Amino acid sequence: MYPRSHIMSIEKNFKKQKDYQALIQSVTDCVVAINRHFRIIMANERFKDQFGVHPNTLCFKGWKNREEKCENCLVERSFEDGKPHQNEETVIMKDGRAAHMLIKSTPVRDEKGDISYVLETATDITEKKRLEQELKKLTGNLEQIVGDRLQSLRKSEERYRTMFERSRDAILLTDAEGNILEINQAGVQIFGYTNREELRAKKTAIELFQDREALRRFRREIFREGFVTEFEAKLTGKGDRVFDAAITCNVMILEVVGKVTGYVMIIRDVTQRNQYQKKIEQQNKQLAILNAISMTVNSSLDLRELLKSILDKMLEILESDSIRVYLLEKEKRTLDLVAHKGLSDAFIGIRHIQSRRVGDGMLGRAVERAEPRVVNNLQRSGDKYVDVLVREGLKSTAYIPLLSRGEPIGVMAVSSITPFRYSSDYVAFLSAVGSQIGIAVHNAHLYENLKKAYKDLKDTQDQLIRTEKLASLGKLAATIAHEINNPLAAVLNYIRLMIKLVAREHFTAGKLNDISRYLATMESETARCGEIVKNLLAFSRQSRMTM
Repeated sequence: MYPRSHIMSIEKNFKKQKDYQALIQSVTDCVVAINRHFRIIMANERFKDQFGVHPNTLCFKGWKNREEKCENCLVERSFEDGKPHQNEETVIMKDGRAAHMLIKSTPVRDEKGDISYVLETATDITEKKRLEQELKKLTGNLEQIVGDRLQSLRKSEERYRTMFERSRDAILLTDAEGNILEINQAGVQIFGYTNREELRAKKTAIELFQDREALRRFRREIFREGFVTEFEAKLTGKGDRVFDAAITCNVMILEVVGKVTGYVMIIRDVTQRNQYQKKIEQQNKQLAILNAISMTVNSSLDLRELLKSILDKMLEILESDSIRVYLLEKEKRTLDLVAHKGLSDAFIGIRHIQSRRVGDGMLGRAVERAEPRVVNNLQRSGDKYVDVLVREGLKSTAYIPLLSRGEPIGVMAVSSITPFRYSSDYVAFLSAVGSQIGIAVHNAHLYENLKKAYKDLKDTQDQLIRTEKLASLGKLAATIAHEINNPLAAVLNYIRLMIKLVAREHFTAGKLNDISRYLATMESETARCGEIVKNLLAFSRQSRMTM
């Protein structure tokens, strides 16, 4: 232990350093000077306020409430090696609060170079440690959140990548200029390429459009709205193959305000759908024709009126320009033109157009074999009557037999002035129309036959009525003759008797009585005849009134 005088000398020397002390008092950290015996020889006011330790107190007891020096004593180490040291420790404040301190020990030498004391500073880092713990906790949570988010993004990316690759529609990603950046496998197949690199190397999204006007409308709409939905246009694939497409497009995320980074395009090949839709529309149109013809067939039994209405309906809806209808004359084996529409009078006036024998030309063979005959290009036809059809301006013709109960009764010739290819479905439809016309013709013939049969029946009935009347009149005449003849005979006999009496001039009283009796009888019989005639006249009047 140093003598008291030595300690007082050190303290005196230290007190002389007023400027240094003023500096120590002004710092915000706790500052103490400790000698080799671990006694506090000086402390600034902040240290005294927070720890209540006075000079000459053992540092480990007054500061850290220990009975012996610290195991890793910074003061001891600085005295031993003459170097500064630091450490973080927990100390007890005057108010009993535990504080986390950053403690630094710095050796202070005298004029001879010997270490006079160690200056120990303590910085309260309790709040810093608390903040570090909270930050660490927050950082841990943030790392967890970021990790979870990254995991979610990876799963989302995998999910969207799966959707991208498994989509049946083409999905294109382009930059702002329309250059294809990415395309899924379905898109490669839809455009007919073998791999993605081939499509990306040869095409931009703009070059996919076949119709420039459709491209202008598409771009105008995407620039105005930022998206398009189910925009239909014709696109071109490999080898300039054209197909119908429905396009849905959205602008990609904006990198900066007003700058588009690219587009996402979803393209669906709707060629087959449009074909089906067109076929359905065509079938609906054909059903409308069949329904109209059916209603026409049921509305009238007049053949010419029926055929005129049917031809009007057909040309109104069909993709044809003219129609001719021929009916078969079985006895003569000829086909006679009975109705037509859309043809010139000069054409109709030609003899072999007006009438044709069965088996003569395409028209005659159609009814002979009871099967349709189709000429898609009349100029290449071998029919001997083709020149007349070509001069009329006709390009194609279908000859459809008109059937009634499976038997041919005529032919319908449907012609077009523009090139037209008659498909099997269209020929089947025309055959259905031919069957309807066949039914109409059959019904009209039945109606005509029924009218004729009714007329014949009426004539026969009238004849029978007249015969019956004559027979009745004969019987009536015989009866009347008999009824009138008897009184007339009596009157005649009495007249003859009176003539004889007059001739003999025998007018005795007895004869006069006989004459009176004869005249009375004659009067009675004559009145009887008058009554018969009267009744006959009355009967005749009643008969006329009844009829």
